[in-house]
Amino acid sequence: VAHLETLGLRGCGIGEKGGHALGKALERNCSLQYLDVSNNPLHQSTVSLANALLSNSTLKNVAWRNVMGPSASQLGVVRLGEVLEKNSTVESVDLSDNVIGDSSLSKFCRSVHKNRRSGITSLNVSETHISTEGASAIALLLQNNKIKHLYLDNNTLGVEGARVISKALID
Repeated sequence: VAHLETLGLRGCGIGEKGGHALGKALERNCSLQYLDVSNNPLHQSTVSLANALLSNSTLKNVAWRNVMGPSASQLGVVRLGEVLEKNSTVESVDLSDNVIGDSSLSKFCRSVHKNRRSGITSLNVSETHISTEGASAIALLLQNNKIKHLYLDNNTLGVEGARVISKALID
């Protein structure tokens, strides 16, 4: 069994079949702490990768930038949220540069919010096509979560989104 702690596969063209294979490997790997599958055409395998976190208790950092395709991004992010509702080891999630949108981000945040033992301290949702509704979902996460680093760059939060986030920072 490999004792690899960091696996960077950014822009490697691993594709959907590679994503599924990687998901199966993550279910059994007991040492990997950092996984970067950014800039790969993962399509539906994002769900397999998210599912792997149900049995993997060592992964702390997940970089999932630009996984190509709105439907894959949305399905994978919703499933990732459902998995993180039960996972307490993941500390950093980078979902930036994906077409996630308000609805999928809201589902992700509601799921993570339910996990009182969530270990997430860093969340990057820059350039994910979210607006005020997405900001409201993030505000929910900030209420009783350990997030210390939040990246919302290049989204259309607007004035109301800024108000919602500001209120969450005060409460």
